[in-house]
Amino acid sequence: MNLIKNIKLTAFSLMWSIIGMISLVDLFLALWLLDPDHMKEFRLTEKNPVVIELVELTGDMSLFIWCKVSGTILAIFFGKKIFDYSEKWGLTVTGGVLAFQLWLLYYLMYGG
Repeated sequence: MNLIKNIKLTAFSLMWSIIGMISLVDLFLALWLLDPDHMKEFRLTEKNPVVIELVELTGDMSLFIWCKVSGTILAIFFGKKIFDYSEKWGLTVTGGVLAFQLWLLYYLMYGG
C-alpha cells in the first residue's frame, strides 16, 4: 500500500511541477512580448482581454506579473491542500489544471 501512496505522491508532484513550469513559460513570453521593441506585436498577438486590461491599467507589466505569480501560487497551494485532504480528488483536480496548462503551452507554441 505504501508503494501506491508513493506513486500517487510522485504523480501529483510531477503534475504540480509541470503546471508551475508552464506558467513560467507563459510569463516569460508575455514579458518578452512587452519589451518596448515588441509592444506593437503584443497588441496584435495577445488574446486574453484580462491581460490587456491589466497592462493598460498600469501602463506596464507590474500588476499582470503580480496577478500571474499570485494566481499560480494559489492554484498550486490549493491543489496541494486538496491532495492532502483526498488523494483521489487532488489528482483529479490537478490533472484538470495540468490538461489546461498543456493546452495553453500548445497554444503558445503553435498558435490557435
